[in-house]
Amino acid sequence: MVLVGLVLNTTVVWIFAYPLAIQPTVAKIASIPIVLTWNYLGRRIFVFDKRVPVPVQSWLARASPFSGLRSRRRLAQARTHRL
Repeated sequence: MVLVGLVLNTTVVWIFAYPLAIQPTVAKIASIPIVLTWNYLGRRIFVFDKRVPVPVQSWLARASPFSGLRSRRRLAQARTHRL
């Protein structure tokens, strides 16, 4: 688990610093929330419990780029069930 966080941190910093041309210090600061979220959820799911906490589920659903797509699918399904 620790190794995955280390690899993720290194990868995110590298992506921010080289392809996106962000200063390395800023890249490290920007990678902290990403890796912190991964470490929290990874330990929560894989070590302690298989369930993701409800507040985290709702936040992930809102933050997902596909959340709008899911709501459109639900609307389409609701329309077909009404017919």
